[in-house]
Amino acid sequence: MHMNTLVGGGTASWTYARWRKSVQPAGDKFYYVKKDKKIVGCFALAQITEKFYGLPSEKRGIRPVIYSSIKRYQDYRTHDYMYWVTIQYAIKEGYDFVDLGGWQINPRDHLKNVNRFKEEWGGEIYYYYWDYPLFTALRRKLIRNVSLFWKINQWVKTWRGSVGKSVHDQKVIESMQI
Repeated sequence: MHMNTLVGGGTASWTYARWRKSVQPAGDKFYYVKKDKKIVGCFALAQITEKFYGLPSEKRGIRPVIYSSIKRYQDYRTHDYMYWVTIQYAIKEGYDFVDLGGWQINPRDHLKNVNRFKEEWGGEIYYYYWDYPLFTALRRKLIRNVSLFWKINQWVKTWRGSVGKSVHDQKVIESMQI
């Protein structure tokens, strides 16, 4: 389900080993949403501190490593429910903050709606930056801001079927190890 969500959003599929490593920080914090007897959504939460954002703080927070649902069930507002349960969990467990993740600067296509959805929950948009190697930063800028590079990137991901581990993936995994 998570891989279908990623691929539907324009990401190439991952190997199971890569996916498993990316969700390891969640430990046993995996949840699912059922409609009748069918699982229609799933999410996994990882604990972080504000160091994740480069701040010298030990404030604890919770952040999704997975939020996914079956598209044809989205009218049931599965993502709203998953965010609501995440917020309730954070309050119950005494976390200082919840990071809903995934807000995009200068979004394209469906990501505009993702931003609107997350903005409706209130809170603040917090900008933080990964320390990408120069080539990675340039590649990401070109893909996000130049339509031709966006299309080429989509074609390469479709043609290749999967991508290797990126510097960004490793930094996210490392920063969640607390």
